Amino acid sequence: MTYFAVVLLVFAVIFVFSTVKIVPQGRELTVERFGKYTKTLKPGISILIPFVERIGRRMNMMEQVLDVPQQEVITKDNAMVKVDAIVFIQVMDAPSAAYRVTEPWGVKVNRIEIKDLTPPVDITNAMARQMKAERERRAVITEAEGEKQAAIARAEGAKQAAILESEGRKEAAFRDAEARERAAEAEAKATAMVSEAIARGDVNAINYFVAQKYVEAFAELARNPTAKTVIVPAEMSGLVGTIAGIGELVGLARNQQQAARPAPPAPPARSTRSGGSVPPTA
Repeated sequence: MTYFAVVLLVFAVIFVFSTVKIVPQGRELTVERFGKYTKTLKPGISILIPFVERIGRRMNMMEQVLDVPQQEVITKDNAMVKVDAIVFIQVMDAPSAAYRVTEPWGVKVNRIEIKDLTPPVDITNAMARQMKAERERRAVITEAEGEKQAAIARAEGAKQAAILESEGRKEAAFRDAEARERAAEAEAKATAMVSEAIARGDVNAINYFVAQKYVEAFAELARNPTAKTVIVPAEMSGLVGTIAGIGELVGLARNQQQAARPAPPAPPARSTRSGGSVPPTA
């Protein structure tokens, strides 16, 4: 009795495994009834008729990689190249991919990627020389462009320096002209004052002109680089007298300026309570 129970249990387990099928995600199973395709099992749990239906093909519905053996191909420019590629395929229809041969198989080629590309040795050498020539050409162009920019920068710097130098010369010339103009105005005023003094018969004015020319001539003689000896005049007392005359002339001009100034106005008279006015105090 015990052996019969064990056999019955084993038979039940085999029956369950043969009738109940669990299809994982990304897979599909074809069902055959007495060797003929009847249906396709999708992912999930399914029940088959025992001893009548069975699983035919187990199809992988996910993308698969198919390795293509290395082979030689001819390029567009008639060069022989060895190519090693891989193909990505995916089963779109399980029955067509499993049973149909002459008709479309239900398999889709998603993409083809080149894994390795081996050109001949002569083509490799030619490509290397071409790349080297291209790099040298770019280096020459870059160097020439750098020299061009440097030359432009130097020319621009020289231009700015010349502009600044000319501006400096212009400003210096303007300042020199302004200084000469002021010196000429001062000389003209001094000459006018001395001329007025001479017209009034003042001897000091004549002494001023004589002393001025005397001092200028003596200074020019002292600055002369070719002169080896400077002769000092013996009549220094005359020069001192002339300088004293110039001092008197300057004092006289100062006194005239003070006398020409207008007197300040007198303050107004202050009024008293009785209506009378109080004279200003001195």
